[in-house]
Amino acid sequence: MEPTNETSDEDDQLINRMDKSLFHRFSSMLNEAEEQFSGVRKLPYFNRSHWEDYFQTTFDAYTKVWIFQQSHREVLQANNVGRHQIGEIASKIGQLYFHYYLRTSNIKYLKQSYGFYSAILERNYFAGVKGDSVRRYYARFTVVCLLYGKHSLIKKTLLVLLTNLVREDPHCPAEWHLAVQEIHLFLRACSFLQIKEGKRTVYPSRLNSLAFNSEDSIPSLQSAILIGNTKNQVKFSELTLDMYRMSLVLESLGGSIHNPTSELFSVKYLLYKPNIQKVLKYISSASQELENEKILMVYISDDGQTTEGITMVSNNESNTRNIECLYPEDISPFTRKPLFMVIDSYYSSNFLNIPNRFNTPLAVLCSPNKYPSDSPESSQIGSIFTYFLHEPIEAFCVMFGKRLVSSNQRNQCYDCLEAMYSELNNAIYTIDEPRLRFFLDDNILRLLIFHYIFYYSVMLLHISCDETYLPRSSPDLNILSNNTVLQTILSIAKILGIEHNFESI
Repeated sequence: MEPTNETSDEDDQLINRMDKSLFHRFSSMLNEAEEQFSGVRKLPYFNRSHWEDYFQTTFDAYTKVWIFQQSHREVLQANNVGRHQIGEIASKIGQLYFHYYLRTSNIKYLKQSYGFYSAILERNYFAGVKGDSVRRYYARFTVVCLLYGKHSLIKKTLLVLLTNLVREDPHCPAEWHLAVQEIHLFLRACSFLQIKEGKRTVYPSRLNSLAFNSEDSIPSLQSAILIGNTKNQVKFSELTLDMYRMSLVLESLGGSIHNPTSELFSVKYLLYKPNIQKVLKYISSASQELENEKILMVYISDDGQTTEGITMVSNNESNTRNIECLYPEDISPFTRKPLFMVIDSYYSSNFLNIPNRFNTPLAVLCSPNKYPSDSPESSQIGSIFTYFLHEPIEAFCVMFGKRLVSSNQRNQCYDCLEAMYSELNNAIYTIDEPRLRFFLDDNILRLLIFHYIFYYSVMLLHISCDETYLPRSSPDLNILSNNTVLQTILSIAKILGIEHNFESI
């Protein structure tokens, strides 16, 4: 029996009603997920039990939306749900993973964020779409790629696409032109040193050796607050070059791109030009949440000229006491728990004498007060002090104008440095300073200390050495700059053909 037209029409109406029902269900689920997402940025960074449940609920909401759209793609397309809208959902999920990475420092969430952002690009979800939403996608993906070490993708694809979007829109806001320029400058600063005959990595894994992973080493760095307060330094979004480099140092051992299966993560808080109230609030909250025998690290990059402290936000450069300044006395209440500080500022040495009434472990690494006149401009390549703490061989080359090295030269330099650090690893435990030895149980802090000693030794042998060019520390680490360390500096200089910059020993 042939079906009648009336029966066929009824079936079509039923299908249409079912399709409409599915579409309304999708819209309701998406609205619920977006409402959850809007609250993510408002969540406090501290008290993990408060924000973790909210993140999980938001993840669950977007997971349901994503699975639903995969199962009913044809119905949604018939109801004018375009590919760009699916791209927006994927972008939100990528943002969620990225925010969770920022709160936990767990690389696997950065990887998940990268995966969703990559899928948007590979599947052309935003093909032919223009406007701020697409530009924001490229900008966010760029930040993820910077932290995940995908510089080539930025150079070859993301920057090209973003630049074209900006140039082709006569009404594009001025801040997007500035953003494109910032990316160009950031990438240039990150590729200042060129490696011949080999691929360059964002952070060399050569030093992640047994010298820093002895069986008795117990990771104890729980939280790190990274503060960027420079006025003219290269940056992208709210990430200065110094903040970026120090962030990579914290991920160079333990839970890192090179070792993604590890679950050893110190939580990072990135603060760009915060006011003094925010700085003190973050230090206080992070200190309060420290578990027993754990360490808080505070890193500050600043180019102000206030002689007694570090100016936050304010442009007041006078020598009088400024309420927007961070002073050594401000840190004293937080010395009740182990504290490791890195101060990269013209007057960093003021923080060498932080009052410590509780006799708890306290260490401070301070940048020099001055740099040699022929040093590279910090606004273009970042602070030399932070650069050495981040990647000593690359900083060594850049400091002395060595822009091009072979992969063989680089490997020889790391052989020398690795041997020197193995020697230091044995010598450093001979120091009769219990508070310092406490920090040496953490791989990352030990690596920072070794990088610091390397930099101090480089400046000590510099032909135009002046006492103001030397970094300082508390406790005094400079006594570790022994003959073995100095000979290593000269050996590396000879490999690179720049030994004329150093005094012989």
